[in-house]
Amino acid sequence: MDASNPYRFLAEGKAAARMREIDWAATPVGPVAQWSDSLKSLLGTMTRSRQPMALLLGPEQIQFYNDAYIEQGLSRHPGQMGVPLAESWPEVMHLVGERFAAVLRDGTPTAEQNSLIPMVREGRLVITYHSYACTPFVDAQGDIRGVLVTPIDTTQRILAAQRQAALEAVSHALARVAVVGDLADAAVHALSAASQDATRLRLYRSPRASFVPTAWSHAGVAGASPGTDPALQAWADADPALWLRLLAGSEAHDDQRVLVPLLDQPGADVVRFAAFELDPRLPFDDAYRQYVVQITQRIGQACDRIEAVHARTDSASERDALLMDAPIGAAVWTGPSLVFSLANHRYCQYVGKRDLIGRSFNAAFPELVGTPLSALIHATYAAGKPYVSPETPVLLDKHGNGELEQCYFQFNLQPMRTAAGDVYAMMGIVVDLTEQVRTRQALETWHRDRLGDLQARADTLEETVRARTHDLQEVNSAMNTANEALRQAVAFNRNVTEMVPGRITYWDADLVCRFANQRFCDWVGRPRAQVEGASAYDIYPRETFTRLQQHIDRVLAGEPQRFEARSARPDGSVVHSQVNYVPEEGVSAGRPGFYLMAMDITPIKEAELALREANADLARSRDAAEAASRTKSAFLANMSHEIRTPLNAILGMAHILSQRIQDPGQLEQLGKLEGAAKHLLGLISDVLDLSKIEAGKLLLERNDFVLPETIDWAVEMVRGAAQAKGLVLSRDVTGLPPAVRGDALRLSQILINLLSNAVKFTERGSVTLRGRLLQTVDQRHQLRFEVQDTGIGIDAAQQAQLFGAFAQADSSITRRHGGTGLGLALSRQLAHAMGGEAGLDSTPGVGSRFWFTVWLDAGQGRSARAALAPAAEARPARIAELESRLRSLHRGRRVLLAEDNPVNREVGVALLEGVGLAVMTAHDGEEAVAMVKAQRFDLVLMDMQMPNVDGLQATRAIRADVNAVPIVAMTANAFVNDRHACLEAGMDDHVSKPVDPLVLYAMLLRWLPTAASPH
Repeated sequence: MDASNPYRFLAEGKAAARMREIDWAATPVGPVAQWSDSLKSLLGTMTRSRQPMALLLGPEQIQFYNDAYIEQGLSRHPGQMGVPLAESWPEVMHLVGERFAAVLRDGTPTAEQNSLIPMVREGRLVITYHSYACTPFVDAQGDIRGVLVTPIDTTQRILAAQRQAALEAVSHALARVAVVGDLADAAVHALSAASQDATRLRLYRSPRASFVPTAWSHAGVAGASPGTDPALQAWADADPALWLRLLAGSEAHDDQRVLVPLLDQPGADVVRFAAFELDPRLPFDDAYRQYVVQITQRIGQACDRIEAVHARTDSASERDALLMDAPIGAAVWTGPSLVFSLANHRYCQYVGKRDLIGRSFNAAFPELVGTPLSALIHATYAAGKPYVSPETPVLLDKHGNGELEQCYFQFNLQPMRTAAGDVYAMMGIVVDLTEQVRTRQALETWHRDRLGDLQARADTLEETVRARTHDLQEVNSAMNTANEALRQAVAFNRNVTEMVPGRITYWDADLVCRFANQRFCDWVGRPRAQVEGASAYDIYPRETFTRLQQHIDRVLAGEPQRFEARSARPDGSVVHSQVNYVPEEGVSAGRPGFYLMAMDITPIKEAELALREANADLARSRDAAEAASRTKSAFLANMSHEIRTPLNAILGMAHILSQRIQDPGQLEQLGKLEGAAKHLLGLISDVLDLSKIEAGKLLLERNDFVLPETIDWAVEMVRGAAQAKGLVLSRDVTGLPPAVRGDALRLSQILINLLSNAVKFTERGSVTLRGRLLQTVDQRHQLRFEVQDTGIGIDAAQQAQLFGAFAQADSSITRRHGGTGLGLALSRQLAHAMGGEAGLDSTPGVGSRFWFTVWLDAGQGRSARAALAPAAEARPARIAELESRLRSLHRGRRVLLAEDNPVNREVGVALLEGVGLAVMTAHDGEEAVAMVKAQRFDLVLMDMQMPNVDGLQATRAIRADVNAVPIVAMTANAFVNDRHACLEAGMDDHVSKPVDPLVLYAMLLRWLPTAASPH
């Protein structure tokens, strides 16, 4: 990053400008140079976003925010930036402080919907509503550093909903008021239940000729009483135009209240208006003004209704007294909504116990809403014409339990008019016909059933006579049919037994054959006439009969028998048979016999013998294959060990020389040497991975990780090579799930393979990585990734062999670009291991698109960087940091290095002494055991393959002596089973060769005892 512009990561704007002004070194956040990349990236995203965002960093909750946050009125800019939340927002800490602290402490995201948050703005407390989400901000090491808050101001929406509910409540409440003096109290009571911004009200009247306001109804106003209002009179005296505005139908307001005129008849001598005391916590905007105007309109309509009712009270009272005691149902509905103003005793008896007076017809009879009857009554009122109904069925909930009862009524509807001829109400006279209808229906049913019963009896008698006559005619036919059926059944059974591929006979209790099919006769070599009726003693040879005697005795005792028999045919050939003896059932007289069925299973027995021989051959082949696999695994293990041992010396010496050489040219040459060695190491790892996959021994990790981090890491691994060739490297991964569960390392391995190939074979143009979510099934995501380039392309004939191990599209590619051809084969195998597939589309001269799919579980979003290589950070700086920590924390600690290779021993000593450790060496395991028993060490680094006594044997000997010194394997045996063998022998950890100083130093920090630990 440009040192002259440490805030390069920020966008422009008010918030970003304020961030640049602050001396962050004087705050708990620290100077900008020490800020982590993840913090800079988040602040850059915030300052570019149009979504209000605030970041509360550290336990002090130091505030950062963006311009959208300022525009929403959520900040006290510029003084809020860089200040703890509690100092700038003390009035909201009791509402949000503990919630933010819990996210910092537990790392669990949380959200609030439409939360009431009073705030102080411009020196006064105002009401606001907000929905906000709190997400933990996690750094690259997985530590929770702060809370990201994304708020949305929902004040206007919540106030609008509250006011709409209040208006509906007011309408319902005012409909029940019968005295104008109660209007204010009823309105305020209804308003208070739904909203708090119009709960103090006075209703005034004044002569039109002069402004002399007199309160005639009030509610919610402390100390108020009917009569004149000096404060209002003083306002009118100070503002002569006030009365003129009210007379013109306009409202007027000051800082404390608003006056709204009620609608009066033109030319009326008295003008009425409402005075609402304003809620100082809310701005008196257009929405607030419309709200009080609509309340006033409803009060005016209620006032007009009450006065109109009172004007008709005298005549209506006499009428109502007559109707209440009438012997038929009577009701009076007022207004187009048909609000009940009268329902006599008989009417209430008809319709069941329910609340009627003051309620509309639809509200009183919800079960009739939308029915033809409801439509008819409303249409009669609208038409203003009388209506007499016929007998009408009605379904009523008379008992209030939701069960509808069928009733029948007759209606006489009479509109009621004012002196001017306008319809203002309607009277309904109702006659309950339910009992008469039910009685009539029961009588009709009885007559219908009685006539039907008589007709049925007559029909039955006639049918019985016909049936008896028909039965006598069919007896002879049935007997003839039965005889024919018996003959056919015997013939059928004989045919069936002849078709069955087996020998079938029936023997009675005296072992006399009563039935035999042709196959049995052929088996014994006799005609049927000499078999049926013959004794078993005459048919079977004595030795055969003796062998079968136990089965015959059991079947005659009622036990079925099933067994296999081996016998010789008359021609001397051997036959294997499956024999079944089935006891006879259902015999009412005499002793039961049994059935015999024997099936020739000679081909099955011969197939079983062949199968046993084939299985033996297969077992021998399997043993040979497993022996070959073990030989291959042993070869790969030995090859890996023998290559990693000198590689450890090469890379170790290269690292040591890099610490000592200052000449840039020599450092560059050394870097090439180190790069070539790491390339060789990568080839070995590819060969071993491919071998594990082929052997089915590759184990995938299942850890939560952040998918965008893994993709970013893979892209960054090839960005340098792309920039060196002038290629445009881009990605499009919108729509992917942020958090997944699986093997982040193997996923990044596939991405890096495909991206590296694309950069390698593209000379100009671009390389693009795309990713998308294909589907989600049972908390599992199917993802597809594509890497598209503008490179050389591959023809169709070469594409078929491209994913084979050690294969490339053209042998000349190896000479021009390098590579073993393992990468694509390994990528496809890894994709298969993760439930997916891999492939490509390519056009020569245009470019290629390599793709793969994988299945990953839904995850919790923990950082994936821990699962990836530490090379994602700056290696030299990281190594230097670890070296510094080792020197400061563990200088002088005693370490024993057991290593038989002199060069690797020299490399190990140099790496350990370079960080201040006291190092002693052993040339084999036997010497290491003796030195541990004789001296105290803080840590033992143990090679596995050593002469005399190897590392595993040495570890077991040390552990047998109850020695708790940490032992870490530092070996070229890099297989998973090698690591398991080390841990089972008693080692604490495992580092594979060639040893990476970054990994070695991190391991030393993990296992070396601290200053307070006992030696």
